[in-house]
Amino acid sequence: MVVAQEGFIRRRRRRRRRRRRRRRRRRRRRKEKEEKEKEKGEGEGEERKEGEGEGEGEGEGEGEGEGEEKEKEKEKEGEGEEKEKEKEKRREGEGEGEGEGEEKEKEKEKEKEKEKEKEKEKEKENKEKEKEKEKEKEKEKEKEKEKEKEKEKEKEKEKGERRREEKEKEKRETYSLLWEQPYSIFLSCF
Repeated sequence: MVVAQEGFIRRRRRRRRRRRRRRRRRRRRRKEKEEKEKEKGEGEGEERKEGEGEGEGEGEGEGEGEGEEKEKEKEKEGEGEEKEKEKEKRREGEGEGEGEGEEKEKEKEKEKEKEKEKEKEKEKENKEKEKEKEKEKEKEKEKEKEKEKEKEKEKEKEKGERRREEKEKEKRETYSLLWEQPYSIFLSCF
């Protein structure tokens, strides 16, 4: 804010200086014109009537030829003043443009910094999202591992059950053989 205020103050001072210079130039020109007119008026004063003032209706009482010349001079002076005004406006525009250009550049830099900050924030958000995705993937992998472990446990249970069934069968067969042999022997005795 302080820098912007300083730039504003500088521009204001430049404008004031330019206005003062313009006023001084205009005053000088007016004085020079008046002096020229006085000199002409003194030369023509002999022909003039006594009651007519110097600034009275510029061109009246001097003759038609002199009035036309004065009108032409006025037009030329008016054109010159207009040209000078245009030049001064251009200069002012350039001076103000410099100050405004500096402010615009500063604003652009601020906008660029804001954009960089936004990009950094986006990158942070993207990284956080990627981390969350990785965590989810790890959780899914752990779930799959747990499922595989459960399947293995089920397979082991099935194997254990088969072994038991086989052992029971073997026992039945052995007992049946044991009981059959002595009984046949016993019967053979009779």
